[in-house]
Amino acid sequence: MKAGFSKKKITPTLGVMMAGHPGTKYADRIRDDLFVRAVAIDNDMETVVFASLDVLFVEIESVNYIRKVISSRVNIKYENIFISATHTHSGPMTTGLFGKNQESDYIGFLHTQTIDSIVEAVRNMISCKIGFGKTEINNFAFNARYLMANGKVETHPFKYDKAIIGPDGLVDDELSLIYFYDEEENLLGGILNYANHPQILERQDPTISADFPGEIEKYILDKQNRDAVILFINGTCGDICPVNALDRTRHEVGEKWLTYMGAEIAKKANEIIDNKSEMQYKNLHSINGEVILTIRDVPEETVSKASEFLKHHNEVDRLLVSNYGVEAEGSPFISLEEYLHTNEWLVQQYTDQLKLYEMRKKSITEKISITALNLCGIGIVMLPFEVFVELGLEIKEKSPFDNTIVAELTNGSYGYIPNKRAFQRVGGYETITLCSSRFKEDSGEIIIQKAIELLNEIYNQPQK
Repeated sequence: MKAGFSKKKITPTLGVMMAGHPGTKYADRIRDDLFVRAVAIDNDMETVVFASLDVLFVEIESVNYIRKVISSRVNIKYENIFISATHTHSGPMTTGLFGKNQESDYIGFLHTQTIDSIVEAVRNMISCKIGFGKTEINNFAFNARYLMANGKVETHPFKYDKAIIGPDGLVDDELSLIYFYDEEENLLGGILNYANHPQILERQDPTISADFPGEIEKYILDKQNRDAVILFINGTCGDICPVNALDRTRHEVGEKWLTYMGAEIAKKANEIIDNKSEMQYKNLHSINGEVILTIRDVPEETVSKASEFLKHHNEVDRLLVSNYGVEAEGSPFISLEEYLHTNEWLVQQYTDQLKLYEMRKKSITEKISITALNLCGIGIVMLPFEVFVELGLEIKEKSPFDNTIVAELTNGSYGYIPNKRAFQRVGGYETITLCSSRFKEDSGEIIIQKAIELLNEIYNQPQK
């Protein structure tokens, strides 16, 4: 086997509009640089490339452009190029959200750096060994949605809220790491998969940061080869966050928690790397499939209501929204649930619903590609959505592979895919009909079925 790595800065200039939080925020400080990290893997018959970008989303238009340019420059199949977003909430606006436009000047820079990094990774390929390990990372990932005493669900309720009954979903504590090392057993790099939202800096903080994925790499490299490259590929974390609403003793936002969480997860990753196990198989084969998902309806009465509301409202959003519920009682922050009933939010919601209404008039369905890969006997499913964790867990459970990785926000960004129960319960941000949650309730089941079908197909090919 051969592998090559590359890492290039994608840090934006100060003043860029930031994404991932309510309101409008412009970057005025850089805590740590953002990077595109790439790895090219070759088994003398096939080459695949992974690129992981420290941004909130990479839209399908960007993915298609990058793939097209790469496949014209180097001998790699279009469908063997996988582009992921780490989903940091402290990066630039790479997509249009709630009436805001993407930072188009930055997107051109992002394309250039990603293409150059992938080409460099291909040119850097050398003979290597590939190892794999997995472990559990406990007490850092929690479900963001909670069932309340009124029978409704809230996303990120305050820790002190006595109406909390309990979490409305599961977590996936599994950390998987594919790592590459040379004949002298020096670490070349790795692909790390873990399901959690990189949202640890405060909502109001206008600081550019890769969040905990960047911290994990930093602490791995402190112990291993400083020239290694660790790609973070997020797991199914659509309803997962680092905040435990049932524990009032913790404050899981800010600089202190960011460094602590990164260091603790890196310890587990370093234990896997130090084990130096070599993979038995040399398979490298991907397969693509398509799902056709139906866009949710925006009723005419909602269109009328939204249009009338927006004639009279254009509030500038400067509300202090809670940092995922960590504030003490009596703070000036409002909960996310309270925010969803303000005019500031309704301006964004109605703007988005009118956009979705126009989208649905063009087509009530979208055809979306998903990919499965057999990498040295490890099954990897790549999904271009923010996927609720129980859907990812079901894919892992039904997969024919002993070890399965589910990677979200890979090769596009089509919004949330909640599980069916989430739609059946009233409340929570993720199921509101928006462009970011635009598919019907059965979409999760359709995606699971296709993912398992693809995994079975590549599993049944002979192991090499």
